[in-house]
Amino acid sequence: MGSPVSGAIDQADATRQGPQRPTHLLAALAAACFGLALLAAPASAFLSYPESQTLSDHTGANPQVAIDGSDRATVVWWQLYPNGRIESVRIAADGTPGPVQALSEIGHDAFSPQVAIDGSDRATVVWVRSDGTNTRIQSVRLASDGTPGPVQTVSEAGEGAGSPQIAIDGSDRATVAWYRSDGANDRIQSVRLAADGTPGPVQTVSEAGAGAGSPQIAIDGSDRATVVWNASLPGGDLIQLVRVGAHGTRGAVETLPEIGDSDTSEPQVAIDGSDRATVVWRGSICCSVGIVESARLTAKGTVGRVFRLSKREGFHSSTPNPQLAIDGADRATITWPEQDITTGARPIEAVRAEITYPQTSITKGVSKLIHRSRVRFKFESSVSAVSSFECKLDKKRFKRCTSPRRYRSLAEGRHKFSVRAIDDEGDVDPTPAERSFTVDTVQGSVAAKKKQKQKGSNILVKAKVKARERLTAKATGRIEVGKRSFDLETKTRRLSSGSSKRLKLRPEGSKDAAKIADALRKGKKAKAKVTVKLADRAGNKKSKMLSVRLKG
Repeated sequence: MGSPVSGAIDQADATRQGPQRPTHLLAALAAACFGLALLAAPASAFLSYPESQTLSDHTGANPQVAIDGSDRATVVWWQLYPNGRIESVRIAADGTPGPVQALSEIGHDAFSPQVAIDGSDRATVVWVRSDGTNTRIQSVRLASDGTPGPVQTVSEAGEGAGSPQIAIDGSDRATVAWYRSDGANDRIQSVRLAADGTPGPVQTVSEAGAGAGSPQIAIDGSDRATVVWNASLPGGDLIQLVRVGAHGTRGAVETLPEIGDSDTSEPQVAIDGSDRATVVWRGSICCSVGIVESARLTAKGTVGRVFRLSKREGFHSSTPNPQLAIDGADRATITWPEQDITTGARPIEAVRAEITYPQTSITKGVSKLIHRSRVRFKFESSVSAVSSFECKLDKKRFKRCTSPRRYRSLAEGRHKFSVRAIDDEGDVDPTPAERSFTVDTVQGSVAAKKKQKQKGSNILVKAKVKARERLTAKATGRIEVGKRSFDLETKTRRLSSGSSKRLKLRPEGSKDAAKIADALRKGKKAKAKVTVKLADRAGNKKSKMLSVRLKG
């Protein structure tokens, strides 16, 4: 048997023989073209998973993960055995895990960790730990290199606390919320951790006399925290929320309305790019049939209408935990599991909240009544189910303009009045309905043809006045022919609202008329300048000068 090298040489020699050469040449060209095609083709991304990595050495539970600005993952978990502590590890951008660090102190069990990353790549971790008598909420700040700082106990002693949640604002401050008993009921409390991890004063944000649990928290672009929870009220379980300002000031507690007729639970909250909070929760109707409900709060905290999201007949949302996320177009995507009552199948449902804006339509336009330089605007719209309108007069903007607006001494000239509908969630019609109008102190107009033909010696200068209110019109003028000028008779007329009249001005004397007619026959140019003064009953006045060429 020949060697592989000699076999290759023999095959190369064989390719030099005439009958075989075209076949192998085509194969070589095809291979070359295939290679070029591979070089020219853009690289395609293929998703692959390497072997998993073991982060904890013993029995762990409840892992949580957050990613920082350097693409590093901070993973925290509850290490059940052998000592019930909170542990963490930093995984580099290339997937290499660092050393495991114990965050909670030894001596008593700790559990239920949560983690969030700030803008400086520092991780804040919170958890529940017993102090020997009651459970307390604790926190620690991990530096950007993963080094843990001192452990802080943020909840007060004396009663048990649990279910911590955390969110980071734009100033790298962490807001933590949890429930804690006041001796009679569980209440929702919160604390603001400074950028260095130092806790501020604890606030009780839920109301006394009502049990509260399952807190959730989200922070908007104005560093305000929206905290939601499930409240046990005399009429049943309902969703409540409160907004905590950027400086820690607590707002009023709001109770979200419900569609169903039974208890609500499992609230979730997320903030969009317009600082509006979307809340989703599980409700129920007749015979404990579960439904999923949602509502949105405006940036000012006003609660909008409640929507029922799960609507399929024969299904109910008995399994808890609806989830939501908001995209860059402020649309909320909400998912939840449902259950087929007949078969027991549990498909996953999803819905995306489409953003639709109210469309403004002004049915009767803008009416204005002007008297003594006062202007009044009134409009009627075909838009229904809106909370208010935003109106704009030139650069002056005002809201809730459903009633007439009055202005004193509005400047003469062209003005633009626009109306935009605002729905009950604060969305504003992006395309306003606009009307333009001209403001005159006196509601009348004067016009004349610039070239007026004369017949014989009948010299007449005609001006037309239109009145939109009762007016007095007074006209005076002169005719210039060459270097000579002749006065015109003064004319005064009274006009009623909506009428129009012609003012016919003649030269004061018949001799002047004959001289002007003679000049026109000789081809000389004659020009009349007429001033018309309008006055209304209130004494407001307006004048206009007209220039007219006379043709013979």
